[in-house]
Amino acid sequence: MMNNNCSDNYSDNCSDNLSCNCYEGFSDPYVVFLERKPENIKEQLAYSAALYIHENYKKRFSLDTLAENLFFNKYYLLRIFKEISGITLLSYHNYVRCLEAEKLLAGSNLSIAEAGSECGFATPAHFSRIFKKVTGATPKEFRSEEHTSELQSRSDLVC
Repeated sequence: MMNNNCSDNYSDNCSDNLSCNCYEGFSDPYVVFLERKPENIKEQLAYSAALYIHENYKKRFSLDTLAENLFFNKYYLLRIFKEISGITLLSYHNYVRCLEAEKLLAGSNLSIAEAGSECGFATPAHFSRIFKKVTGATPKEFRSEEHTSELQSRSDLVC
């Protein structure tokens, strides 16, 4: 069930620290963000940035590289992405990496460190800290049966 604090316009009311529970339940606003057809140039820019992040989540995040690839000023890109999506580019990048890490933790025998590394995290400590911030559980806790069942209910929604 979608959190009532989220609007239909890409979760405008979520803070960028990802502690908002707007993506709990059936409809994931960040996946909806990618599934929704952009209606104007700002939405197209935000969509393009999100798509780039999904395609390059394993790489170290570089705002300069993203801006160069999209042919926009990096500060304009930051502002527009936050305005349209309700989340910063770096937070979105971390969110996507954690979604991918969830799949690896639930569906493979990789160690926690290997799963984090596979998703682009430099160290296991950084992976654990960001993963807990995004999901509310440490990677070890996530591997428990309770969290694995949550992933199965969302697995069809993730790009």
